Amino acid sequence: MNMLVMGLNHTPPTYVIRMMFGGREYDGARKMNTAIEHTELQFDWFDAAGVRLYDMAVRRKSGEWLWHKAITEDTLFQYMPWVRSENAKKSDIYIRPARNCAWPILFFDDVPLERVEASLERNIPLLAIQTSEEGGHHVWIACDRDLDETERGYWQREWRDALQADPGSVSGEHLGRLAGVKNWKRSGTWVNVVEATVGERLDIPAMPSSSLPPASTWQANDKEGGRVVRSSSGTDDSKSGEDWGYACSALAHGAAEETVAAELEGRALRRGKRNPAYYARTTVRKAKSHIQW
Repeated sequence: MNMLVMGLNHTPPTYVIRMMFGGREYDGARKMNTAIEHTELQFDWFDAAGVRLYDMAVRRKSGEWLWHKAITEDTLFQYMPWVRSENAKKSDIYIRPARNCAWPILFFDDVPLERVEASLERNIPLLAIQTSEEGGHHVWIACDRDLDETERGYWQREWRDALQADPGSVSGEHLGRLAGVKNWKRSGTWVNVVEATVGERLDIPAMPSSSLPPASTWQANDKEGGRVVRSSSGTDDSKSGEDWGYACSALAHGAAEETVAAELEGRALRRGKRNPAYYARTTVRKAKSHIQW
């Protein structure tokens, strides 16, 4: 994919980007003249990749965070005049696919341009957004199946070194920057889309079961890394026992409580269990108490 940068002194920079979605050229070469075009292109890519709901965060200069969670693209664009007003006041603007949902994407932070180019040479379908003059990029990769937060975190940790990405931004729910606004952490650098392609999706294998060992195999380990992990007694092969093992293991490996609860609620609902939401919340609460951090 070729990208021609024109008028570097223009604000924001003008780009000509050839987008390939689904193996075909999308709207031809798109000339990016205005900030809103970069924002629209970011969401065109998300839509093509299969994302339907978003969390948007505004971090004000004072450190205050303002959130709009699980909103559609249409709703998000209704907020855009306010967002741009906030950005003009030196607020930073962030976006991600909504939490507690499975989405067919992965996210990597602070990827150097040479790794972006190498990924494109391997036909990896990605959205690359330049976030700093030094050349750091946020990279979103389109995958062949939906991944929950735990899976996203696992594969982002597995592949961060290959992309030379920031090792601290692989939690599975990390925020990326909104394109078409300024990055005030980087002295007001424009955040711009530089590559956008969705062709053959990246094939994601199943997460190894060894990454989430059964809770019954855990041993007491006093003050290892500042935490105490208590062993479970015996093995429970019931469905509730499987849920308990999953909850303990997932939480111990850093999965968000909301993600674990959503998974448990879905399991309980499919089994016809009464009050699945209450069951999920209770299981997560007990599992969290069982594993002391």
